[in-house]
Amino acid sequence: MEMFSQDERLQVARDDEALKMRLARIPEEKEREVQAIEHRYLDFTDRTFPVAVIFLLPESTVGED
Repeated sequence: MEMFSQDERLQVARDDEALKMRLARIPEEKEREVQAIEHRYLDFTDRTFPVAVIFLLPESTVGED
């Protein structure tokens, strides 16, 4: 008596092969993603500007030292 049917064994073999193919593609995908990020920031423009923050507190919450 077999533990798994022929269909189940075939599916496991397909899944295993798909995972191996995916693993083989990862280094190439990683390199493409790094290149895409580097390309995106080639002409990076700093868009900073001065900011001021004012805190308004009721006099009743301001303690004396």
